[in-house]
Formats: sequence, C-alpha cells, structure tokens
Amino acid sequence: MLEKLPDISGYINMRYQYNSADGGSNSFDIRRVRLSLQGNINPQIDYKLQAEFAYTPKILDAFVQWKPLNALNIKAGQYKLPFSIENPYSPLKLETADYSQAVNELIPYSNGAGGRDIGVSLWGGFLKKEGYNLIDYNVGVFNGSGINNLDNNKKKSFVGTLSIHPVKELTIAGSYYFGGITKNSLTEDAYRFSGGIRYENDRWLFRSEYIGGKTGRVRSGGYYAIAGFRFIPKLQGVLKYDSYQHDIHDKDTRSTHYIVGLNYSVIRYLQLQVNYAYRENRMAGNSNYIALQLFAAF
Repeated sequence: MLEKLPDISGYINMRYQYNSADGGSNSFDIRRVRLSLQGNINPQIDYKLQAEFAYTPKILDAFVQWKPLNALNIKAGQYKLPFSIENPYSPLKLETADYSQAVNELIPYSNGAGGRDIGVSLWGGFLKKEGYNLIDYNVGVFNGSGINNLDNNKKKSFVGTLSIHPVKELTIAGSYYFGGITKNSLTEDAYRFSGGIRYENDRWLFRSEYIGGKTGRVRSGGYYAIAGFRFIPKLQGVLKYDSYQHDIHDKDTRSTHYIVGLNYSVIRYLQLQVNYAYRENRMAGNSNYIALQLFAAF
C-alpha cells in the first residue's frame, strides 16, 4: 500500500524566438507543458510518471526505483540516459534556453525523446560524506530506440557514467555509450564518450564537457564551456561557448554558438530566462538568435 498520495507537480514553458537566419522570423510558442506524479510505495521503493502535453502528448518518464543500499540501487522503466553531465538536467535547471549542441546531436534520440530510453540500470555511491559521495556510478542497458518504443534492432545499448567528487561542489565525470542506431531500416554501430567537470556553489558556476563518438563511419565531436555568477540570489548571469562538428574530418560541418544569458526568479514558481546567441555555421552562414522563456511551475 502506498505510504501517501503521490506528489503532483509540473510546469508550463512559454517561449519567444527571433532568428535572423530565417529572414528575421520570430514567434511565440508553448514549448513544454509537463505534469509529474511521484511518490513512495515504501521507504525503499519510489516511482515517477511525467507526461508532456505540448504538441503531441507523450509519456516522458515512467520508472520505479528500489533503493536498498547507498552503494546499490535499481531503476527500471523509461527515463533519461545516465550519460554526460548535462543530459540529466531538467529544463527547469538548465542555465540556457537550449541544451548544448553535442548533447542534442550525439545522445541518441535526444531531440525527440529528451535523451530518454527504456531500460534498467544500477546506480549508487561509495565513501559517503556529509551530503555527497566521493564516488558515484550509474550503469544500464536500454532498448536504444527512444521513448515509448520497442527495440527496433537486435542490439541493446549499454551506458555508464562514473563521477568523482573531491569536494561537494566539484564533479569530475566520464561516460560511455555503445549500441546500435536504426534509421530507415539501416542499423549502424554507435558509440559515444564524454568527459567533463563541474564546479558550483551559491555564487559561482563553471561546467565544461567534451562529447564525441562515431555512428557508422562518421566521427563527430563537440564541447562546451559555461560560466555563471549570481549577482543576487534571484539573478544569475551566464556566458557559454558551444561548438559542435558533425564530421571531424570536414570543417564545413562545424557550428559554434556564443551565448550570453540572464536567469531571473521573479517569484518562487516563476522564472524568466533571456538568451542572446551569435551563431557561426560554415554551411548555413552566421546569424543572431534571441530566446525569451518563461517557466511557470507548480
């Protein structure tokens, strides 16, 4: 029997965009409308269900966790892949309007599924300190075909992340992914790897990560670096450098974004985000991009 009724939460993400690359196109849209239910079955077992209602309604997260030990826990269902430092971030926690290019392009099914898949994983930590572990790990096996889909090939995808925290504010992490990606009835081997560092306290933020990999015969790679500072508890300024190259042997496939942003918590459940990006693209040309986002959470 449930210990209590599930907690209900969610948010609406409204957005305005301007892009000079599209002839100065600009538009308002409702980017995300999410509703989440989560709770405990008993002290060791919890669950979460999250649905997206913007555009085409779909289930994003649906998983159960059994947490018997600090060093060994089991998670099963549909959820974000344990790959990279940035991918697990919720849009509510992300410091910029968009995920880094390498995250969007190299984490399988990231664009359509938000970096999610269906599978089972083991996770936990060792050498527990006050409020954190010196070492955390997360390894799993997944279908490799995105959300709400059966496996579309004979290969499973294997994912793992190892994180080290010398102090509570500092994370040094590496991830690896190997599996098969099927598109247009063609299945290709795919592997990904990442390495990065994050430092964050009440005032300062620094995060940087390289993500690379190979799909079939194409090798790709990208990296980003973001720095942030809280002028006051409610106002954060950020600078971000974000570069990605679809084919590391072809410089014309490189795209680089220079981003300046502000995040302002109007009140506890209302957050405003403003981004300006100068985008360099060897094939499409350079452009200016502005995004204004408003998150209303409950």
